[in-house]
Amino acid sequence: MVTMKEVIVEIILKKRIEKHKHHYKGEKKMLPKKQFFFVCLLIITLLLVGCKATTPAEAPVEPAGDEAQAEAVEPAGDEAQAEAVEPIRIGAIWSLTGEFSVAGIPGNQAAELALEKINKEGGLLGRPVEFVTVDAKGDQNETINAMKRLIYEEEVQAVIGLEGGIYVTASAPIAQEAGVPFLISIGTSFNLIEPGEFIFMTAFGDDYQGLALARYAINVLGAKTTAVMTNEGEPYSEGLSNFYIEAFKNELGEDSVITQEMFVSGDVDFSTQLTRIRALDPQPDVLAILVNPIEAPLIAKQARELGIEAQFIGGDGVDSVDLVELGGDAVEGMIYSTPFFAEHLTTSVGEEFVSLWEEKYGSTPSAWPAEGFDTALLMFEAIRIAGVVESEEIRIALLSIDGFEGATGTYRYVDTRTPAKSVIFVKIENGERVFLEEYTP
Repeated sequence: MVTMKEVIVEIILKKRIEKHKHHYKGEKKMLPKKQFFFVCLLIITLLLVGCKATTPAEAPVEPAGDEAQAEAVEPAGDEAQAEAVEPIRIGAIWSLTGEFSVAGIPGNQAAELALEKINKEGGLLGRPVEFVTVDAKGDQNETINAMKRLIYEEEVQAVIGLEGGIYVTASAPIAQEAGVPFLISIGTSFNLIEPGEFIFMTAFGDDYQGLALARYAINVLGAKTTAVMTNEGEPYSEGLSNFYIEAFKNELGEDSVITQEMFVSGDVDFSTQLTRIRALDPQPDVLAILVNPIEAPLIAKQARELGIEAQFIGGDGVDSVDLVELGGDAVEGMIYSTPFFAEHLTTSVGEEFVSLWEEKYGSTPSAWPAEGFDTALLMFEAIRIAGVVESEEIRIALLSIDGFEGATGTYRYVDTRTPAKSVIFVKIENGERVFLEEYTP
């Protein structure tokens, strides 16, 4: 079949030959070079045009599957895409093993509950949140290394956690020097914030708690004299004891504090100190066991075995399941101060926390996990206020918190980096914790 293209070419060639007949003299001759070139060029042009005109346009091939999706969506730049999904990373240090794990484990568990809560609510600043958690192992050197790792290797912009004063005093200066906010969870020693303006506390200070304990013993229990058991060199025990003794003497005079007996961390035999107390005449009205949870039940048992009948009181350091489990009958009737009691909740956040804890762990939470929960919530709130994940802005945001409700009470940092909260007094009755009253000294 002759195509349209071939017909057109043949007509043009015939016309050219007719036009140039005088160039052929009895024999067939070639066209002049210039005209031959023009004809060839014209033929090529017509061929190209013809191909385009007679060939059906091909429909564009639609990429299938993932290729189609990738081609349809213009990818954002790598940096923008990473920023959209990059989590906000907050450092966390807890004693998950070692001496203070009795407080560190529940503190960490509660902080993780707060983390689950915030991520279910959409995270912070449009981003998910995660903790970079390091085990302090109940060791000062491990705590120092943990803080350095979080700040200089993980490059977090804020840190939460810790429960023992000796570990806080070892690590807080590192955070202060680096300019990274450190929100202490369970420690109450007043001097923990001394390194500087980047160090904050979740718990009330021992100056406040010591005053509350002394006034409660005097005004409510009717005590006239007291003896004190103190862990020498341990910041929490020493600090709380000193504030308690000072407040007691201010109320009733120097002679009202009959004795202060000292021991050191690791001791399990307190018979020497307790024998001296037993020899006192008259006996003290109150024996203040202002120590951590490991020593408290041992001291109580050995004191009762020696015949000491004084009323036992303690600070929030004894608020542990171990107090009753290890102390048994010896701690019956003991009274202690705490920032939180699950049977006497002062905020809706406290109610939510207790519900979350009981659902996950099947037990009633003590003050330690409640403060761990609050620590996480407070840091989330500071980041929300700051609007950026930058250390200095988070520090400024923490100082602006005024009236924030947590599980253990309402927080205000405007004038101080240590919150003032009501002190709750609890009594052990029939092996159970019983609410006495909420007390403001």
